[in-house]
Amino acid sequence: MSPALFAAEAAVACLLFSAAVWASLTRDPMFWYQDFPPAVRERLKALPEYAGRIPELRRTAARKVSVALALTALLAAVALASGARDFAGALGWCFALWSVVNLWDALVLDTLWFCWGRGVRIPGTEDLEDAYLDVRPHWLGFLAGEAIGLAVSAASAAAVAALSL
Repeated sequence: MSPALFAAEAAVACLLFSAAVWASLTRDPMFWYQDFPPAVRERLKALPEYAGRIPELRRTAARKVSVALALTALLAAVALASGARDFAGALGWCFALWSVVNLWDALVLDTLWFCWGRGVRIPGTEDLEDAYLDVRPHWLGFLAGEAIGLAVSAASAAAVAALSL
């Protein structure tokens, strides 16, 4: 479990995550509807061109649970491949990797690209610049992501510990 290996895994994870976010935003920005600022979500609900395209909250929640389960398995596999053999080692590795990607998401993707870089502006909401520039929801999301990451990492570490018996 070397620092160089961790740095390489973190870099690959950030690049893969960025590619997935970019591809989904390019394909259909409504995929990220729940992550848009409240004023933008309200405007989208009122615009007729988005009628029927706004995802239901329960579908979004189900998707996030499915992703969390998949990430639990992926993080366990990465931790095992990286040399983790006990709960504490796997927990540290998994949570550190999760935290790097979560920080990348909040700082680079959300703050620098989405908010300040104007990387995403949904047609019909361009005048809501103040809402798009507000970074607070993204950093609150970062904190929530850390809590979720701790739970996912603990589940991954438990899997590593069980598989290493």
